[in-house]
Amino acid sequence: MSKSTMAKWALGANATFSVLCGGLLLVMPDTAARTILADPAGWGKGAAVALGLGLLGFAGLLAALVKGKHLSARRVNEVVWADIAWVLATAIFVTVGADIWTSAGRLLAVDAALVVAGFALWQWIGARRLPEVLSMVSVTLRQGEIIAELRRPVQAPSAVIWRVMTDHGRYSEVASNIRKSEVLEGEGVGMIRRCEGPKGESWTEVCDGYEEGKSYSFRINTEAKDYPYPFAKLHGQWTLQQGSDAPMFSIKIRATPKGGALTAIMMFTLSKASFHGILIDLGEAWAVRMEKEAEDGWSNASNAGLATA
Repeated sequence: MSKSTMAKWALGANATFSVLCGGLLLVMPDTAARTILADPAGWGKGAAVALGLGLLGFAGLLAALVKGKHLSARRVNEVVWADIAWVLATAIFVTVGADIWTSAGRLLAVDAALVVAGFALWQWIGARRLPEVLSMVSVTLRQGEIIAELRRPVQAPSAVIWRVMTDHGRYSEVASNIRKSEVLEGEGVGMIRRCEGPKGESWTEVCDGYEEGKSYSFRINTEAKDYPYPFAKLHGQWTLQQGSDAPMFSIKIRATPKGGALTAIMMFTLSKASFHGILIDLGEAWAVRMEKEAEDGWSNASNAGLATA
C-alpha cells in the first residue's frame, strides 16, 4: 500500500463531504437559509449560494491534490489548517452570534464542524506518513498573470542534469499533462518542438531564449486550433543553477488567462492546485531520472575501469 493512501483517502472523503454540503446549499438555497438562519431576510439565499460555491471550489482543490502522484505533507497540512479555521470560525459564530441561528441551524453547524475536525485529524495523521518531497512549488497571481515556479535540488552532476533537461523528446515521460513531445526543427533559439495533450491535442512551442548549460525558454502557441487550455499567453523557462548543497533545476511558468481580471482570479483559484500537482509530479519524476542516469553513468565508468585493470 502506498504511503500516500491514507492522506488521499482523507482528502477524498473531505472533498466528498464538501460536494454534498455545497450541492445541497446550491440546489435549495431558500430552504437551507430558512432552516439554518433565524431571520434569513433577503441575504440568506445569497449567503447559502456563496457558501455552496465556496465548498465546491474547496472540493475541487482537494480533488486536484488526490489526483497528483506525489503528495507533499506541506500541502496536506495546509488543508488541515483550513479545516481547523472552519471549526474555530463555527465555534465563534455559534457562540457570539447565537441569535443568528435556529436551533436546527446551530445543531447542523456544530455537527458539520465535528465532521470537519475529524477530517483534519485524519489528514494530519496521513501527512505524517508521507515520504519527503524535495520539489518546492509556488503558484501566485500577479497583475492578472498566474506564475507557477518549481525548484528541485538533485544529487547528480550538472552535466547529467542539463542533458536530461534538454532531452526534449522524452519530456512527456515526466510531464503528466503531456502525452508526446518531439523536436520538429532547429537547435537553441528558434527551435520548434511539438507537444500533444492527454487527448491528442497538438500545439507547437518556440524556443525564444537559450544559454548553453544554464537555461532555455519556450513561448507556447496558445492560438493553435486544438490547444486545450484557456490561456491567451503561456511562457516557460527552465534553468539549471548551483544550490547551497547540490545542483538545482527550476521551472517558471507565466500564464495569462483569457478574459479580464475577474477571469484571472477565477482561473487562479481553480488552477492553483492543478499547477502545483503537475509541477510536483514533474519535479520528482525528472529528479529520479537524473539521479538514475548519474548512478548508471558512475556504475558504467567503474565497470569499464575494472575491465581495463
